[in-house]
Amino acid sequence: MAGDTSAWTALQAEIEPLISCMARRHRGLRRKGLADEPDDVAEVRTVVLERLAEDNFRNLRSYVARSNGCASPQSFEGWLYGTVDYAVLDHLRKRFGRAPKRTVAEVGRVQPSKRELQSQAGRLTDEPESEAPRVAGVTTRLTIVQIQTFIEEALTPDETKAVRLYYLEDRSIDEIAAVLGLENAKAADQLIRRLKARLRYRFAPAR
Repeated sequence: MAGDTSAWTALQAEIEPLISCMARRHRGLRRKGLADEPDDVAEVRTVVLERLAEDNFRNLRSYVARSNGCASPQSFEGWLYGTVDYAVLDHLRKRFGRAPKRTVAEVGRVQPSKRELQSQAGRLTDEPESEAPRVAGVTTRLTIVQIQTFIEEALTPDETKAVRLYYLEDRSIDEIAAVLGLENAKAADQLIRRLKARLRYRFAPAR
């Protein structure tokens, strides 16, 4: 709201895991068997972030303005779920021609209950890969090309494969360990942490 250009990067890194979690738990994706499909979850996450950022963050500004003038403001998580819900239904319409029909109870309750949100937040801390943001602030074609060049020239074949598995295929630490033939998940987690640190040091915007 104050024009801080780094604020969006910080907010994006903070809410990306929550958006992914909400998408995975959405009834629409679960009914279609897409809740565990990384590409579908990533598409929903991208659409949500694009909607939040469009028109100079118009939707975010509207939420803040309404919350400031309301005695009992809607929680940010509840409001965010509404955007995730829209993105999921739009994604299903594009994939299958129409979104699944909702029950009367679902129509009357667009956002999750506080108990569901607490469950979602709890799941985030259970996932090792959510402990640090995944290269926040990559928003330009130039940056993407720079990262691709860096990966091709500076990383070993196994490191390059680890980056692809983690960032593009959204594989778990256990799966990465198995694919790379590492002795255990701890070794894979340490590898991913080292790669995160290198990528953040090289490409994360200055604070």
